[in-house]
Amino acid sequence: MSIEHFIGSHKMTVLLDSGVNRHLRFSDDGGKKTNHWFDLITFDEGLLINSGFGSYSFSKRYVADMFEFFRWRESDSDYVLEKVASKSHDIMAFCEDFAKQYIIDGFECWLDVGDFCDDEKKKMHDEFLDALNEDKFESAQDAIREYQDFTFRGNLIRIDFDDFYPYKPSARYIDCVEAIKWGIGEYDKSKSAA
Repeated sequence: MSIEHFIGSHKMTVLLDSGVNRHLRFSDDGGKKTNHWFDLITFDEGLLINSGFGSYSFSKRYVADMFEFFRWRESDSDYVLEKVASKSHDIMAFCEDFAKQYIIDGFECWLDVGDFCDDEKKKMHDEFLDALNEDKFESAQDAIREYQDFTFRGNLIRIDFDDFYPYKPSARYIDCVEAIKWGIGEYDKSKSAA
C-alpha cells in the first residue's frame, strides 16, 4: 500500500516560506502530530523530513533548493539515497529474495562447470530450488551460514559471498521519500493556485 493512502487527506500548514527556507507541516488532525504527520523543512542545500514514520535529512552541494533536487530525481531513487546526510532508522533492509537469487546464481555457476547432462542439470536445479524455497532467512548472515559451504547430492558446493549485498531500501525510508514527493506536489499546487 502506498504512503499516499495514509497521507492523501492531509492538509498543509505553512509555518515558514521564505525562499529556500521552508517549514511545512502535513497532518489530518490540525497539526497535533498524529496519524502519519510529517514536517518538511528546507534550507540552503538541505531538506529534512521529520515524521512519525522516520526522520531523514538530505543534502546536495550546490543545489540551493532541495525541492528542485527531488523534482529532478523522481525516478532515480539510488541517487536520492546517496544524498542522505542523517537518519533516524536504517535506510537499507535485508531482502530475502535478493539473498536467494544470489544463492541460485552461485548454484547455477556450479552446475555449469560440472559434468552433467542437460536433463540431470534440470533435475538438480529444480530439486535445489525446492529445497531453497523451504528455507527462511532473517538476515544476510543466516544465508551465508547456511549456503557458503553446503552439501547437495553428496557434492560440496562453495558459494563465494564476497560481493553479497542482499539489501534494498527499507519501507520506512521509501515512505519518507514518497511523503517528500507528495508534500512537494501539494506545495506546488498551493503556489500555482495563489
